[in-house]
Amino acid sequence: MTVKEGVRIIALDDGPFTRSSETALVVGIVGRKGTIEGAISFRVDVDGSDATDKLAGALRKSRFLKQIKVAFLNGILLGGLNVVDICKINDSLHIPVIALTRKMPHMRMLKDAIAKSGKGAGKKFEMLDGIERKSGLKRVGKYYARYVGIGESDIRMLIGEGAELLRIAHIVASGVASGESKGRM
Repeated sequence: MTVKEGVRIIALDDGPFTRSSETALVVGIVGRKGTIEGAISFRVDVDGSDATDKLAGALRKSRFLKQIKVAFLNGILLGGLNVVDICKINDSLHIPVIALTRKMPHMRMLKDAIAKSGKGAGKKFEMLDGIERKSGLKRVGKYYARYVGIGESDIRMLIGEGAELLRIAHIVASGVASGESKGRM
């Protein structure tokens, strides 16, 4: 899919939580051309298996769905080890998905952490294997981008705005969840 400059983007990140927390807050910021146009929020189970369905459900219920042309995530996890199947999001909502990280993602280390947690490891491994097969992974500037439904040139065009909206989503989620924002995307 080719996207135009200035399209509406949603950037989603989770707020801080503790291992004893049952759920984690996720905030999505909708914007374009440097303007924030709205926000959504929902909760996912900490280390659970509901992130993909909760994210898709929140977007389906949102008044922004028809306008959003790209979704950015801070990695493919929400609420600890709750995997977001970016390929399923792309297939079901027809929205390209870009998961940004500052460090090179290591699927083996992620699988080891999931195996140690013992929470739904088999299903999560299947999702991770599918994501690895069906998505691309490229270094773009100072980020690593795992992507589906979008080309590299479009990622390069959108990465600055997407990263800024992710930063804002992180600040809002952190501030709401803990009373004060801290850290960085």
